[in-house]
Amino acid sequence: MHVTSERRTLPPGTRVARRYVLGRPLGRGGSSIVYAASDPDGRPVAVKILDPEPEHRATERERLFREARITEQLRHPAIVRVHDSGPLAGGMAYLVMERLDGITLEEHLDGRFWMDLEEARALARVLLDALSAAHDAGVIHRDVKPANLILQGGRPAAPKLIDFGIGRDLGDPRSRVTAPDVVVGTVGYMAPEQLFGDEPTPRTDVYAAGATLYEMLAGRPPHDIDGGDIRDVLGAMVRPPTPLASLRPAIPPALAAGVMRALEKAPRDRFADCRELADACGLEARAA
Repeated sequence: MHVTSERRTLPPGTRVARRYVLGRPLGRGGSSIVYAASDPDGRPVAVKILDPEPEHRATERERLFREARITEQLRHPAIVRVHDSGPLAGGMAYLVMERLDGITLEEHLDGRFWMDLEEARALARVLLDALSAAHDAGVIHRDVKPANLILQGGRPAAPKLIDFGIGRDLGDPRSRVTAPDVVVGTVGYMAPEQLFGDEPTPRTDVYAAGATLYEMLAGRPPHDIDGGDIRDVLGAMVRPPTPLASLRPAIPPALAAGVMRALEKAPRDRFADCRELADACGLEARAA
């Protein structure tokens, strides 16, 4: 299989690594396209074809292989399963994962004032348990956000955490692809220490999970950051978000207080991990 640098859409029936037959495109990123596909046994899978610009190929390929290494070791029903990965001709690469039928949490929230409380609690319970499992394996996601949660069948109680492309395996030096002074993550959800290139810890994901839960419960992100404007970003570093309890008094006090503590600026002031956050919020994190 040959892929051009224009990232053209490959036609149905294209074979990848002689084993996977592509179908329709499912989504497109900055340097990749994800396709519906089938494996050699005819089972449905999703195949990500990485096709970055020539000057970024080495870094992007290593990130894809890092995503494969990290995700393959995680076994949790709410974390996407990765089955295979490898290089392709012309500096390209592929990653094969389970095919998910659903929408992102970001899409689910679009147009809603806020989520139903019970739906939000159900989703939060599963998300925090999935992150706890990743942390137990020494993995920090570093990009938890609504766009990286797939709601299977559109059901908030059945989320899948995806995209460990910038994740860190604290026990594997190869998982450090980004230079220490390069910022990775998504503005509005990344913890303040990520902006300074500090080493990630479980508290880094606690912050991002808190930002995601805040948006689910309040109907808006913790901070209004317009397109990553540096003034808004810097303001978010010092200003606390509006208390959840004042935005939606019906939120149980323990849940509102737990989310607000997860969004503390200093890591030491947050919960040590996602289990502590779940317990404080009264969610009793458990497997989906």
